[in-house]
Amino acid sequence: MRRLLFLMTVILLAACSTVDATLPSPSATPAPTSTSTPQPSPTPNPPTATAVPTPTATPIPDPYGEVDPAGQTVTFWHNFLYENQDAMDAIIEAFNEENPYGVMVVGRFMGGTDDIDAAYRSALGGGEVPDIILSYSGADLYLLDGATDIEPLLRSPTWGIERDAYYAGLLNTDVSEFLGGVRLGFPAGRSAEVMMVNLDWLAELWETNLITFAGPPQTTDQFREMACAAAQQPFSGAISAQEPLGYQVNTNASTFAAWVFAFGGTIFDGEQFTFDAPEAIEAATFLRDLVRDGCAGPVLSRFGDQDRFGAGTTLATTGTSFGGQFYERAVRNGAAHTWAQFPLPHITGNPVLNVYGPSLTVTAPTPEREVAAWLFIRYLGEPAQQAQWSAASGYYPVHKAAEGELNAVTELLDSGLSEPAVPGYNDIRLLISTSVESIIAGADPQETLMRLTISANALLDTYR
Repeated sequence: MRRLLFLMTVILLAACSTVDATLPSPSATPAPTSTSTPQPSPTPNPPTATAVPTPTATPIPDPYGEVDPAGQTVTFWHNFLYENQDAMDAIIEAFNEENPYGVMVVGRFMGGTDDIDAAYRSALGGGEVPDIILSYSGADLYLLDGATDIEPLLRSPTWGIERDAYYAGLLNTDVSEFLGGVRLGFPAGRSAEVMMVNLDWLAELWETNLITFAGPPQTTDQFREMACAAAQQPFSGAISAQEPLGYQVNTNASTFAAWVFAFGGTIFDGEQFTFDAPEAIEAATFLRDLVRDGCAGPVLSRFGDQDRFGAGTTLATTGTSFGGQFYERAVRNGAAHTWAQFPLPHITGNPVLNVYGPSLTVTAPTPEREVAAWLFIRYLGEPAQQAQWSAASGYYPVHKAAEGELNAVTELLDSGLSEPAVPGYNDIRLLISTSVESIIAGADPQETLMRLTISANALLDTYR
């Protein structure tokens, strides 16, 4: 009976929720009253009708309105291989056949995103530049005059999109407040930081009264309770003799940012980094205490958390939702337990996702090629292509109409947060990771995060 109740709880937690908002009715304005006594007057001639002028809408600036993209060739540098490359090639082929402007897109595999970035910077020094690149470095390239602000294209009456049809939490990840609100790309793929949980092990903990809740943890207190209980009672289906762990701490920047969001904070206020804010200190202290108390441990090798999770010796991990396919393989080849992805536990009213991923950065050198590049990006962002690309790549679709039945994670995409689109962030990510490693090894969270804040903002100041 407890196992049945447990499973029913998990199903209910994964169901969609709706919010009912009631709008107040406008108050009626009382008609004015007159205190004078009306006097009889001759019947006037019928009044002559006066036309009421129609308000004129303020035109939306459209700097690309008169640009003709006809006949342009668009070169697209990417890192897609295997099934992803096949899916993207099919989308490119369909666009080339269907678009009425004769625009032709040529996709080209250029290695990893670091390889693409290096090749593009070299081309900026003299050479033929591509029109779209897959990138994480839009802010850095923008300062080199190597990336286009595509906000005017999104808003263009001629070429734009219906923004409400897209998940705002995904669409706006490329907007850089630090650089004045410029939009440095369009999501090529977005994933989120999520929690992976061994549901069979969790059920065993509940059935033996070692935890006080059924289903995945909703709060940070429940997460600690679960992790510490798992460290005391191994999973019955484990296939390894390793000591059990309730959680393995990944020290990368995106994981730490997700925990800060879960504690109600942010890591950037639009102008500077705020790692020394109370919420960030609380998140770091929470992680340190889990490790100190033997309930969690660090990830000791690349993909080590996936391997232990698959073997049934780690109850929960956090990582990218994109990695679900690799977790599935690890579990299938390991303990074959039931597992699922969930939002991180939180102290906020609702969970908050940290969403991230590579972007399509427009690098075309002329307005005609900019519009041509945007036409392909816009096509890729439409529901049919988004559904096709999501199925092949494992990324969340950006367009709402491309998503199937919502679950506990995807229902939060509209309100997701993201790490800042600022120049130098790749270097700052390394500073974050080093700081978190020190904290879970026993360093004082407040002092460590204060030093991190000073270092990160000093680096950012070099770009002002």
